[in-house]
Amino acid sequence: MVYIPIFKEKTLPLRCNQKHQTWGQHDKFCNRNMTIFGGNRGYVGYSMSRRAANARNEGKFPKTDFKKEYGLSEKLFNILEDMGVIGVQEWHHTSMYGHRTNFYGWEDDEDLGIWNDRCKEIKALARKIKGLPRMSDYPITREGMDAYTVDCDRVHSENKVIVNGIKAIFGY
Repeated sequence: MVYIPIFKEKTLPLRCNQKHQTWGQHDKFCNRNMTIFGGNRGYVGYSMSRRAANARNEGKFPKTDFKKEYGLSEKLFNILEDMGVIGVQEWHHTSMYGHRTNFYGWEDDEDLGIWNDRCKEIKALARKIKGLPRMSDYPITREGMDAYTVDCDRVHSENKVIVNGIKAIFGY
């Protein structure tokens, strides 16, 4: 499908020979904002293609909308994506400029069922994951750097145990 946007200018396009008083009337009666090839019939509103709207109805969303729909934090989203529980299912053109937007979905219906049944438990585990310590909190000495390395290793191993618990829930 090839979309050729025709941007609004101060005057009506030359190919519109109708007598309109406003752009609203032109949009309503001529629908000349966008010429469409391939029979897709274009966009829903100004920012989403019809196929993107269909993907939303099938449970596939852009990243931010996916996180809102299922109540995921950025941290938990990244964990589930790394595990392969969720991933990019397809992409669609969005906005009037035709930007490519990835749409995420659950890899299996079984994974979605597990999420629906045990989401509170999974979210509680994800909240226990800690960030790595900041290097600026340690003195710039050999002992300080050694302490920093030990603390990073400790946090990393604790987080790994938590992630393995989430993997066990999903059966990975």
